[in-house]
Amino acid sequence: HTPDDEVERIDLDKLTDIAKAVYLSLWNLANKEL
Repeated sequence: HTPDDEVERIDLDKLTDIAKAVYLSLWNLANKEL
């Protein structure tokens, strides 16, 4: 990270998809029957 980094370069759709996938994976893991 540098002071020259630009917010516009962030791919928000990709970031959202990754966050959803991580959340759902952890949700499924937490609710898994042992």
